[in-house]
Amino acid sequence: MTTPRPAGAAADHDDRAPASQPDGAAPHRAQRAPAADRAGPAALRQLLRRPSVRRSGWTVVDQALSSFTTFAVTVAIARSVAPAAFGAFSLGFTVYALVLVVTRAVVAQPLAIRFSAHGASRDDIAAASAAAGILGALSGSAMVAAGLLFGGQIGAVVALIGCFMPVLLIQDVWRFVFFTVAKPQLAVVNDLVWAVAQLIAITVVLVIGPSVGRLALAWAASAVVAALVGARQAGVAPGSDGLRYLRRNGDLGGRFAVEVAFDSGSTQLAILVLGGILGPVGVGAIRGSRILLGPFNIVLIGLLAAAIPEGGRLHARRPGGLRPALQLMSAGLVGLAVVTGLVLFGLPDPWGRALLGQTWPATRELLPAAAVLAVGAGVASGAIAGLHVLAAATTSMRLGIVTGAVTLVAAIGGGAVAGASGAAWGLCLAVWVNAIGGWWLLVRLSRGSPAARPPGTDGARP
Repeated sequence: MTTPRPAGAAADHDDRAPASQPDGAAPHRAQRAPAADRAGPAALRQLLRRPSVRRSGWTVVDQALSSFTTFAVTVAIARSVAPAAFGAFSLGFTVYALVLVVTRAVVAQPLAIRFSAHGASRDDIAAASAAAGILGALSGSAMVAAGLLFGGQIGAVVALIGCFMPVLLIQDVWRFVFFTVAKPQLAVVNDLVWAVAQLIAITVVLVIGPSVGRLALAWAASAVVAALVGARQAGVAPGSDGLRYLRRNGDLGGRFAVEVAFDSGSTQLAILVLGGILGPVGVGAIRGSRILLGPFNIVLIGLLAAAIPEGGRLHARRPGGLRPALQLMSAGLVGLAVVTGLVLFGLPDPWGRALLGQTWPATRELLPAAAVLAVGAGVASGAIAGLHVLAAATTSMRLGIVTGAVTLVAAIGGGAVAGASGAAWGLCLAVWVNAIGGWWLLVRLSRGSPAARPPGTDGARP
C-alpha cells in the first residue's frame, strides 16, 4: 500500500522526472486528475446498475417491509390488550419465530444453494413449498396439543397460531423462492399484500372489540391471502413431494438447522440465565442496545438473504469472483455499523429516553460494546454467506456450535464478573469468534477446490 505524502513531497518527486520525459507530460497527468476524481462516482453508478446489486436492494426492501409490519402489529396488539394478554401473544409469536428460522434452514437455504445458479423448476418449487407445509403441520399440531394441554389464555393463543402454521411457513418460503429465481420484487409485493391484509383484519377487530384471541386470529389468518397470492405469483401450488424434498436435502438442511439452533438458542438461553444474575434492569439494558441496532440488523439480514442466491449465481459463473464480492459485502456492512455506532454515541439523552424510556441510562453504558458487536457482525456476514454458498454445511454447523458455546460462557461469565457491561462484551466476543473463525474457514475451504466442489462436499454425508 502506498503511503500518502504531503503535497510538497509529491511535487518534489515529479520534479525529479527523467530528462527524456516529453514536454507536457506532467500537465497531461494533471488534465487526467479531474477524470480520476470522477471515477469514484462513475464506478458507484456502474455498481448500482448491476442486476445483482438491484436484486439485493429489493431483498433489503423486503426485509425492511417484513420487519416494519411485524413491529407495527406487535405495537398495535400491545396497545390494545392487557399486559398478560400481550404476554400470551408474545409467547405464541416466539414459538412461531423459532419454527420459522428452522424452516428457513431446512427448506429455504437448500433451495437457494442448489437451484439459484441454474434455476429452480416448477417441481422443485412445488416440493419446497410442500416441505414447508409439512413442517408447519407438524409444528402446528404440537402447538395445538400443547395449547390444549396448557389451557388458559396462553394455551388458547398458542393453539390458535398453531392452526395456521402451515400457511405461515408457506408464505415465508414463497419469499425465498422469489429470491432464488432472481425475482425479489415479487417477495416485496407478497409481503405488501400480507401487510395490507393484516391492516384490514386488525382494524376490523379493533372496531368490533379487541381481544388477544381475535387479534392473533387476524394476524395469522391474513397470511392465507399472502400464501394464495404467492402461489399465483410462482405459478405453482405446493406439491406432493415435500417429504422427498426434505430427505433429498437433509444433508444441508439438518446441519443448517443445528447451526441455527445453537446460534439463536445460545443467545436466548444466555439472556434467560442473565436474568437471574443481572435482574430485569440489566437484561433490559442488553435488549435495549439490540433494539437500537434494529435498522442495521434489517440491512444485515436482508443482505444475508440475498447473498446466498446471488453468491450461488456468481460462483457458478465466475468462481474466483465470489470471495471479493463477499469481502465487499462485509466492508459495506462494517461501514454501516461504524456509522450506526457514531449515530448512537451522538444520540441526545432526550431522544434516547423517548426511544427506550427508563431503560436508556443503563443502555447508554452498553453502546460501545453494541457498536463493536455490530462491526463484528458485519465482518462475519460475508464469511457465513460464503460457507453457505459453498454448501459447507458441516463446517458451518461446527462453527455455529463453537460460537454458541462461546456465547454462553462469555456472556454468562462476563455478566457474573462485571454485570451488564461484562455480559455485553461477552456477546461481542462471541460474534468476533464467529467472524474470525468464519473467514479462516472460508479461505481454507475456497483454496481447496472452489470451482469444482459440488454442494455438500465439505465432509457432510447425507
